[in-house]
Amino acid sequence: MEEAEKEIDLDDVPPEFLDPIMADLMVDPVMLPSSKVVVDRRNIERHLMSEPSDPFNRAPLTRDQLVPQPELKKAIEAFTEAKRKAAASSKASSS
Repeated sequence: MEEAEKEIDLDDVPPEFLDPIMADLMVDPVMLPSSKVVVDRRNIERHLMSEPSDPFNRAPLTRDQLVPQPELKKAIEAFTEAKRKAAASSKASSS
C-alpha cells in the first residue's frame, strides 16, 4: 500500500482520484488514449508488462502512448496534503 493511502481514509477520496483498475489512490495519473480512461501509471505499466493493450477496450497500447494528467496529479497532491494536515492537527489536539 502506498504511504499516501496509509494516512488517508479511502472512503473520503473523490472517485476521480481512484484508479479504476486497483481502486487505490492514484499518484501519477495518466490517460489511456483509446479508451480515455484515467489510471495510475504504476498500475497500467504493470498491466503492460504482460499484455500490451488497453485493459478497457483491448486496443494496442505502449508506455509511450500514456498521456500524463498534470492538473489531476496536482489536485490529488493538494487533497493528500490537506488530509495529512488535518490528520496531524487532530492527532495534536487529541494528545
